[in-house]
Formats: sequence, C-alpha cells, structure tokens
Amino acid sequence: MFENWYAICNNSWLFDNSIKNELKILLLISSLCAEKGFCWAWNEYFSERFWETTENISRKIKKLEKFNYISCEYERNWNIISKRIIRLAIDKNITGHWQKNQSAIDKIIKENNININIINIIKDNIKDFLFLYEFIKENNKIDFIKDMKFVENWFDFLYMRNKKWKTYKPTEKAKKLSLWKLLNTSLENANKMLENSIENNWTWIFELKNNNFWKKVEVENYEKKDFLKWL
Repeated sequence: MFENWYAICNNSWLFDNSIKNELKILLLISSLCAEKGFCWAWNEYFSERFWETTENISRKIKKLEKFNYISCEYERNWNIISKRIIRLAIDKNITGHWQKNQSAIDKIIKENNININIINIIKDNIKDFLFLYEFIKENNKIDFIKDMKFVENWFDFLYMRNKKWKTYKPTEKAKKLSLWKLLNTSLENANKMLENSIENNWTWIFELKNNNFWKKVEVENYEKKDFLKWL
C-alpha cells in the first residue's frame, strides 16, 4: 500500500547533509500531509515502518522541527499529550515577498487546512494570492482557496492575460469582476471557465455555453468594446 504513495520533495532537502538521516521520515511526512496539509502520526507509526526505536524517531522528529522543516502542535489532556499535529514548515529558502508575508501565509494555511503543497504555486505570486484569499473569504467561498487546481488556474489566467495585454495590467476592479463570476458558479465550472480562457487566449471570463460560435462572437465583441472600461 505505502509503496504506491508519493511525496513531494524540495530540492533543498536532498542537498542538506544535516538531515540525511532524517530524510526518509521527512518524505513520509510530506506524503501524509499531501491530502490535508497536516498529519497526526505518532512515533510508533514511523518506528514500525522504518524499523527504528521510538526514541530514535523522537530525536529525528525534534531535529526536523529544530531545523525548521516541520512544525508540531500538541493537544493535551491535563498533562498527557493526546494528539500531535505535524505540518511541513514553510520553505526557509524562499525570499522576497514570501519572507515579508510568511506569518500571514502560514496562518492562512493552518487556519483553513490548506494543502501545504500550495506553496509551490503561490511562492512567486504572494501579492496576488493574498488578494485572492481576501476576496474569497469575503464571499464565504473558502473551498475555492483550498482547491490547488483553481488557484493554479487563476494564476495561469493572470499570466496569460498579462502576457497578451502587456500595456494594460488588470486593475483590482477587473480582477474582482472575474472572481465574482467564478465564485458564483460551482468549483468544477469555475475551473472549466478558467481553462477555456487560458486555452483560447481570452482576456476575460465567460460562462460555459453549448454554442461555441456565439461564445466566440461574444468574446470578440466584449474585448473590443467593453473590456477597457474596467482597466
């Protein structure tokens, strides 16, 4: 069963000799965190899979935490630890906007149980991610920010949009109009709408329609006559 799982490994993990003895545990933690962004495996769990004593596992977990590769939260029932939540820590090698907003991003990920692997998508789009999160939160559509496919599609759409219209950067109002249309449909349809715009190199978001001919006419007319007023 476990042989069929996979883990996302940052390159920095491979070349950090200080954790070469802990790398297997870190990779398994990455795999366990892939679905929800956290796991609550005990030392016995790792001990059984790596044939090591729980004492050795405990030392390795503490070392990974000390070196900022993971973070651990503990829930206590009186003086007894009843639960341990392990998360992958934010990549300490990311610089620029990420460092400035690290605490805010970390808080968003933890409070909303967002998959930690979303970092690989947003690390170069911190400002846009914070804008996206705030707008989605205001509209009570938090499931959209948890969907990595939607977040990735949104950034791909912005990239395509900026590349096509280099002279005109989308304003905050234009972004809100696009997001408002996406949030007022299902998550599945929102992803299809974004993918349609990216595939067809459209600079606007359109509702799904069966008649592709009229959709193309609507796109061309809208872009030529109406889109600039939102910039």
